[in-house]
Amino acid sequence: MKKWKQEKVLNKITLKLPKCKEFVGVARMALAAHANTFNLPMEKIDDIKICISEACDTMVLHSNSCDTFYTIESFYIDSCFQINMIDENGKFDIKDYENISCEEIKKGGFGIYIMMSLADDFSIEKIGNTQIMTLKFKM
Repeated sequence: MKKWKQEKVLNKITLKLPKCKEFVGVARMALAAHANTFNLPMEKIDDIKICISEACDTMVLHSNSCDTFYTIESFYIDSCFQINMIDENGKFDIKDYENISCEEIKKGGFGIYIMMSLADDFSIEKIGNTQIMTLKFKM
């Protein structure tokens, strides 16, 4: 069995933001600036900003109030800029958006498809009540 060598996590930042639309711009700008420190091309940084906006909008949309928070982690690992969106009270269920028609996308879930098409890797994992949305962008 071949063992894969995992690179060390570099320059990790963590943001904890209220689930309010007013803070989506904060997340966008902070992560775009962080991605820029790794000398990613502007096109890739633009993709990251779009994905972050969509991910934050999803967190806010499925929230009850601005009194709850979500956490964003971003870092470099395994030749990728990785972003984890962590929602400890995640009410969003990815299963609601699997195998839906184009007509149904118009009603919701379009942001998920945007993130899937722009990120090099996209996943959502649910552990108990905690939901982790992961976006990876290859260097």
